[in-house]
Amino acid sequence: MAGPFKKKEKDGNIMGKIYYVMGKSASGKDTIYKRLVKELPELGTVRMYTTRPIRDGETNGVEYIFTDEKQLQTMKDAGKVIECRTYDTIYGPWSYFTADDGQIDLGSGSYLMMGTLESYEKLCSYYGAEVMVPLYIHVEDRIRLQRALDRENTQKNPKYAEMCRRFLADEKDFAKERLDQCGINKQYENTGLEPCIEEIIKDILCNEGKEKQMLKKIGFIGVGIMGKSMVRNLMKAGYEVSIYTRTKSKVEDVIAEGAVWCDTVADCSKGRDVVITIVGYPKDVEEVYFGENGILENADKGTYVIDMTTTSPKLDQQIYEEAKNRGLHGLDAPVTGGDSGAKAGTLTILVGGDKEDFDTCLPVFEAMGKAINYEGKSGNGQHTKMCNQIAIAGALAGACEAMVYAKNAGLDVDVMLKSISTGAAGSAQMNNVASKAAKDDYAPGFFLKHFIKDMSLADEEASERGTKLDVLEDVLGICKKLEEEGMGDLGTQALIKHYKW
Repeated sequence: MAGPFKKKEKDGNIMGKIYYVMGKSASGKDTIYKRLVKELPELGTVRMYTTRPIRDGETNGVEYIFTDEKQLQTMKDAGKVIECRTYDTIYGPWSYFTADDGQIDLGSGSYLMMGTLESYEKLCSYYGAEVMVPLYIHVEDRIRLQRALDRENTQKNPKYAEMCRRFLADEKDFAKERLDQCGINKQYENTGLEPCIEEIIKDILCNEGKEKQMLKKIGFIGVGIMGKSMVRNLMKAGYEVSIYTRTKSKVEDVIAEGAVWCDTVADCSKGRDVVITIVGYPKDVEEVYFGENGILENADKGTYVIDMTTTSPKLDQQIYEEAKNRGLHGLDAPVTGGDSGAKAGTLTILVGGDKEDFDTCLPVFEAMGKAINYEGKSGNGQHTKMCNQIAIAGALAGACEAMVYAKNAGLDVDVMLKSISTGAAGSAQMNNVASKAAKDDYAPGFFLKHFIKDMSLADEEASERGTKLDVLEDVLGICKKLEEEGMGDLGTQALIKHYKW
């Protein structure tokens, strides 16, 4: 579905564009297409059909829509096939075709598509050459052949003869004379994937008349248990990450992996596109943002400052307002999912702030999380996190009490947890946290002391609104007693120790 890119006018009608990715086999066009889909969600996507077998690593409906000759003939009979090419391979005929199947509505916006030069020509005739924008990916033949061979070697059933046929056919299909005839006078050299993608995106955005800041340099402040994994995932996604945390010796491994160490918060804030914080307590948040040599004082104008700490909604609203006054963009984006979610890059991220800022930073969030939710105005991310922690308090206490009951009733606790976790009683707390407690494993995925901080914030916010949360208050009181007994640095599963487990 197309997004909000500006459309062009033709004869008084609003018209979008079709950005058409093409290139010889093993040019990297498939990888580039997937990245463009991710980086430019504003563009609608159009998939071609093919009757060839699906390859290892491909997904139906992503690279192509995989079909058969019978369906192809049915669509031809219905007049829905715009163009079709059939190749006589050593495995029989394989067809590739584009259909007028409702995927494209140029009145709603612009689209991204991938195919061949021949299909590009047919689409120019069908939609009009002024609508089509060619994105021709080029790689030197020597490099391309090696890439093709490397790819084929990874397949369960390598098709080397077909690889050679495709390679030779490309020389004819993408001959310079044909490219010239189609008016394709620019090629994107894929000698380096990131520079190639960046150049294409820049050209698309320029063509759309839409400026979009390319966020590349990230300052990350607070590299603890979760922060380390988040930094690693940002680096995997291609971001340049500079880090600051209180104790350098604790992050030597991340530095060795490519993160750049900064000696101060100020150094970590200067010259960055984005500054992310995930520190311990509200006082820490206040210090790194408002303190002497803090983020707000040192970040360049236009920087996006994102607080991912679970903290006071009011504090993040203050950061948002002060950031705005200084020409910065403030977002609150607390996370859920614990250390396992941080490692896997599957965190749930709850974002409050301006929608345009959320959209700009979405690729950054997607490098760290799986479920990225826009919650509305500044502070709403934190309010949503409060709701999450309130629900966790009840779920964790319920799981612990179920375990205590099971043990006293003579049940096998592991069997009990397995039995009820797939039913209505199941929860992440039961599946992950309670199962650790059953094994007397109290290593912190999330510190009990930080959970106390979160519950205290939620209780304060509720009290200010005249709301009494009995279960939350009970669990908070129990956890505070455990902290007084020296258990604050254990994981939240230590709650079960209240029951003399």
